[in-house]
Amino acid sequence: MVEQAIHKLIEDGLFFSVDKGILARHFLKDVLGINVFKLSIEEVSKEICEQYDYELEELPGEKEELYKFVAENIMGIDADREPYQAFNNEVFLVMKDLKKINSMIQEYESKQQVKDIDRYEKTKYQYLVEKLNKAKNEICEYMEGEINTRVYKEIKMRGKKKLYNNLFFSHIFNAITNLPYPFRSKEEEYEMTVFAGLKYKFNHMTVKEFGELKFNHMHNKLKFYELVDTYINSNDFVNNILSIIEGNHLLNKRVMLKQAIEIYIEGRMELFCQIVPLQIEGIIYDYCIELGISPSKIDRVPFDKKLEEIVAIDKNFKCHEYFKYDFIELRNTAAHGRLHDNDNVNYNNMANMLILDLMYLCEFVNSSNATAVNRMRNLIKEIEIIKQEKAIDWEFELNTKVLEFMPVYIKGSLPPFYNSKEEIQEIVSYAKSESFLGYLEFIVTFPEILLPEQEAEIKQILSYIKENTNLEKECIQLFKKLSQIKNDK
Repeated sequence: MVEQAIHKLIEDGLFFSVDKGILARHFLKDVLGINVFKLSIEEVSKEICEQYDYELEELPGEKEELYKFVAENIMGIDADREPYQAFNNEVFLVMKDLKKINSMIQEYESKQQVKDIDRYEKTKYQYLVEKLNKAKNEICEYMEGEINTRVYKEIKMRGKKKLYNNLFFSHIFNAITNLPYPFRSKEEEYEMTVFAGLKYKFNHMTVKEFGELKFNHMHNKLKFYELVDTYINSNDFVNNILSIIEGNHLLNKRVMLKQAIEIYIEGRMELFCQIVPLQIEGIIYDYCIELGISPSKIDRVPFDKKLEEIVAIDKNFKCHEYFKYDFIELRNTAAHGRLHDNDNVNYNNMANMLILDLMYLCEFVNSSNATAVNRMRNLIKEIEIIKQEKAIDWEFELNTKVLEFMPVYIKGSLPPFYNSKEEIQEIVSYAKSESFLGYLEFIVTFPEILLPEQEAEIKQILSYIKENTNLEKECIQLFKKLSQIKNDK
């Protein structure tokens, strides 16, 4: 009833245009079916007590304070901000992003017109223009569709988080804490430096060090490669890569990859530069298969098409523009033997960049939550840490992770390679307990926050518990509550 009335206020254009006091009046007029604008404060207070089970002494005696109380305690609006303020702030951020996008498009289109511009460089600028136009369309779609819902849920979220302090489950807030569209706070991903992949290959640097590296990449390549050499010598990337390979079921199968690392250690950089690009392409192929992409889609297709298939599924593969452009040039040169023919090639510099490519790719393939295997592995580790550290509210945090784990577990198993059978059995056993079922019951009391996919996951878990425990009655009751969510929204 509360959510229906609020959504009506949003649809009528009132929610983000008037203050909380007026909103509360319109809200009560709708849910109580009486014109509170014409009633005294005593009459309104009496109606509120009857409808929401308050005692008269619990309500403020002053008119505006009463309506503020309704807005914050019954409607659940954040106490610190007016809805129209939150909405106006979001619109300001949107307009700021659109202005920046238009400026960048104008700059890149201008640079494409420079006389004698390198064809390859021109292609990159055109790619960025198309990417920026897509970003502009994504923002327009956001303004036409999700902005009202997002700002409303943010206001509700702030209020709920205060009510439950840090207990409230982060799993439910993912859709709100995520950025509203890809361009927000990600301007650097639309700049020319994105093709070098610097941000992802040098993520062990301080902000100051990275700023110097980025500057020299553009203005002083000799100094840039000196900084790269220092960076690699200051870290143990080679052993890190070998450790990841040993502990990953996909990478462990690539015997040649381990041999390539040994060649790098021995200092045979020319051979390393010829071997590794093909190994990287092989890792990309393996990861496509791990994501569930059909071999028919990636066999006998260009390398960039494989990358596009990955990005369509795994949005966190942020280095794809480097692999799609600059890396392809390097790979083609190596594949056709032109490295050996080119006296100007500095194999040490090239090998250093390739070892960083390997480091990024191995780390990514080993950790990305886009694959069910990695998702399960990561959650098992997180759950074990929570149980060991037992920080404040650790039981609640444990429940949120088990909630994330179970839908993945129900759909598939973890390869025996990881030897996690005992840990999985403990998690599944806990998921069948009354304690975890109580957590699910708590979540269901907040239908306004639940997303459709989260409702589906909870139903999936309840079905599993119902079939594998003696808690059938409790599960059926929760199913009934979930079925009412659509009516309450």
